[in-house]
Amino acid sequence: MRMDPALIRRELRPGTMDPSGSWRAATSLTDSEQRTVAAVFNGGFRLSDRSHSGYYSEDRIITALVDGKASLVLHTD
Repeated sequence: MRMDPALIRRELRPGTMDPSGSWRAATSLTDSEQRTVAAVFNGGFRLSDRSHSGYYSEDRIITALVDGKASLVLHTD
């Protein structure tokens, strides 16, 4: 899938159970947000499963990213 970053806003949202803790980003979309979504996907993994890489968001490392493992990286610019 290819999207023009000038036309969309990218967000990473924490899961309802993983990574747990308190986050600025909500775990769910509001009704009004749902009407403006271009695409969404679920990471589908638990951080306790060490075969997967890590989680970094809002300037916090929950589990370290791993060289050679796939990562979703969103820059503010």
